Amino acid sequence: MHLAQVSRDIKAATASPPVTTPSQEQMLKKMFATTSTTMKLPSLPPFKAFWFLIGTAMITTCLTVLVLTLSSANKFKSFSLRGLRSRYIQEELHSRVSSLPSSVVFEERDFEKVSASELWSSSLMQQLTQNKAISHTKLSKYSPTLKPLLGHHRCNRYGNLEEPRILIPDGFPNVYSTDTYMASCKIENLCMTTSGEFVLFEPSQRVSGDRIVETMNTRPWVYTQGSTVHSDRGNFFGALVDGDLVLQMNKHDESRVENVFVKKTRQVPCRSLLVNRTLSYGTPAVESSSGKPGETESRVYNGKERAQKSLTEQARENEAIEELKSRVASNPDALCNENFYAPVALSKDFQIYEKPVYALKRYAAGNAGHFLSQSLGMIMGLMMNFQTPDASQSSSQLQDNHILYLDDLESKEGFDWMGLFGYDLELGNKFSLTGGELLSQNPVLQRCFVGGQWRIMPAPCRNDSSAASVVGSKRMELQTCFTNFYAGHTTNNLVIYPYGKEYTYMKIRELTYQNLQILPFDGEFSKAQQKQRLRAYTMKKDLLIAINRKEMSDRFLQAIFNVDQLADYLRKHLPQDPFVQQLLRNKDGSTRKLIIEDIDLYKFPGIPSQVKYFSDVDVYISDPGSAAYYAMFMRDETTVILPPTCENPSKCKTSHGVHVLQALPNVQIADLLELNNGVPPPCIPRPGVLSQINCDVVFPPDLC
Repeated sequence: MHLAQVSRDIKAATASPPVTTPSQEQMLKKMFATTSTTMKLPSLPPFKAFWFLIGTAMITTCLTVLVLTLSSANKFKSFSLRGLRSRYIQEELHSRVSSLPSSVVFEERDFEKVSASELWSSSLMQQLTQNKAISHTKLSKYSPTLKPLLGHHRCNRYGNLEEPRILIPDGFPNVYSTDTYMASCKIENLCMTTSGEFVLFEPSQRVSGDRIVETMNTRPWVYTQGSTVHSDRGNFFGALVDGDLVLQMNKHDESRVENVFVKKTRQVPCRSLLVNRTLSYGTPAVESSSGKPGETESRVYNGKERAQKSLTEQARENEAIEELKSRVASNPDALCNENFYAPVALSKDFQIYEKPVYALKRYAAGNAGHFLSQSLGMIMGLMMNFQTPDASQSSSQLQDNHILYLDDLESKEGFDWMGLFGYDLELGNKFSLTGGELLSQNPVLQRCFVGGQWRIMPAPCRNDSSAASVVGSKRMELQTCFTNFYAGHTTNNLVIYPYGKEYTYMKIRELTYQNLQILPFDGEFSKAQQKQRLRAYTMKKDLLIAINRKEMSDRFLQAIFNVDQLADYLRKHLPQDPFVQQLLRNKDGSTRKLIIEDIDLYKFPGIPSQVKYFSDVDVYISDPGSAAYYAMFMRDETTVILPPTCENPSKCKTSHGVHVLQALPNVQIADLLELNNGVPPPCIPRPGVLSQINCDVVFPPDLC
């Protein structure tokens, strides 16, 4: 979905120096009315100084142990500062954990006016805060629990390479998208607004140059339509916001977000910042009149008493004030960086997805072959691009994800018809849900416009109405954030570009076997045990020959015309074949059965049950359409026999399915035209909806 107009200029915020009031001047004179140019902590007797240091060390140690304990327990998994593992260094947030009411409500007087240039100039963000922000010192007086949600993107980009030639007949001319800036991306802490916009909060200082910021706010980031570059429907747009997203967490429920801010930095006169911090935190610590260890009393210059603070916290504030005084003393006009926080609106059902999310738009989803070879191929390509090299040691980690569909299969706007491409809606939803179960252990998700806003919901869901009018119609309100969001074009498209990416589909088979607990992944076994169990199973299992029975409807072409005749012939003659008889006798004297079945794929409950069936098939006789693509789930050393594509009884050619599936290393693809020495088999003309030129092959039984 296209964003609203986004400005090309996102620059670092620079504030004009505020005018120093007389009260500030008087206060500065009072603070510097000493012979020393710097303030010092009050001198303490030796024994008190000793216990001061011991107490500080103990408190610091306890806090360190507490932080490590919380980190090991993954209590803040969605806010685990994954960006710290990148090449960027996180600026320390001066945040604290202290007593809080269950909900902190900021009053109007806590906010100040800031110019639009101090925030960002993007038109998408103009209504974000109504030019209001809260300063760090005012925010700190509430001592809220703050957690940064650091935005970061890692992408591979296209180089200026020539388009590679089409590898198979009738392929699409565009291998790569010509519009997008990047190929594929892992985006950390990407958020979606209620108006459907995707927003990444990442300071411009962490992005390599203003040109990249400008490009990311004007061009589509990646292409997401099922590994098939066909129209601009797959263009994925996002907005880059210059600032860090900071969450204020609930005191009693650490998983609940109370408020959200965008942290920005501006330059202000150091002496003004010194006055503000002194007013906020008071004078340096003095000994507590209560006599209780670890407590101090502090006074502000206006005479109001402030709440007591821990000695360590006050000491840290004293240190910051000391540093400011030193800078002001050496240069009265010095400028300092000050953080300020612009509030962001939250949807009442705001949510964060901590598990990896793989996002895409579907292409011809009602066709199983397209879904398996294109949509699943795109997801697996993203997994292999961005997951750690040792992820294969625990494939269950790869499956602990969510698949997110960015489209509505019922939409007819623009090029949205490509989601189904004329196929049945019910089949599209069925393949989308049950096919998603092959690579994910979690519910399949979908982006939908429901109840007047965009949401992330369980699939399938239907858009209420056209949502084009809601974009930019209200202020930015966050609905969902994703800890790890994967999207992009990986050219893992078995239908169009089968060669060079074969391993992708063998990895799909492996993960699917594990997810569905298909032998040898039906329990916890070592690699050696898996190989031993698999060998024992394949040597003793019954021999299964499956023949696909395709529906003879106007929608489906290239069917095998004589399935019943072929099955009867094989049942009668194969058991008499000496080679087959030898296969049915085991070395230990036991025997196996020869099973010959004709199958209707549409009678299976879903794709998982189909995959389980094909994991036992030894020989598969299929038409060259989508049914043939289940070959990717067959075991090694199996065989698939495919007929040619015929226009009439005298004009046949090797099918598209043979060109594609020969790339798979697990199966032997036998071309019926080649088996018959190039002589076309008989066929029966049967025109269809998609093409009036179609001839169903009469399979010669004696060729098997």
